Amino acid sequence: HTPPNKEEHNDSISFSSFPCSSFFLRNLKNPVLLITVCILFFPQEKAFNDILTNKGPELLKDLDAFLGDNKWFVGKSVTWADFYWDVCSTTLLSYKADLADKYPRLLALRDRVQALPAIAAWIQKRPKTAI
Repeated sequence: HTPPNKEEHNDSISFSSFPCSSFFLRNLKNPVLLITVCILFFPQEKAFNDILTNKGPELLKDLDAFLGDNKWFVGKSVTWADFYWDVCSTTLLSYKADLADKYPRLLALRDRVQALPAIAAWIQKRPKTAI
């Protein structure tokens, strides 16, 4: 059995072949995933800036409403949902620092996650990067 020739068969698709405004990205239904994909693969695209400016606040409004006056997104202790918010918000805020300014409860949640001893220790020793 001979492996297929690259010209004849190619299962890998590079995200760099899709512009951020392509059908694929315009139709992603999960706004966090959409923003994350744009951040990772299309940080210089005009559409990325548009998504961050227009979709970002909409997403944050929904997350803020979901969090309400609770300490954590789900239940009475930290969960993966809170960790995911910390990771996403850190990335989003590195591109648009004032994005969550209207949502102090979400910023407070991020602070609570980052204050957890193991997380705080990692933040102190992790490699310093732009994102």
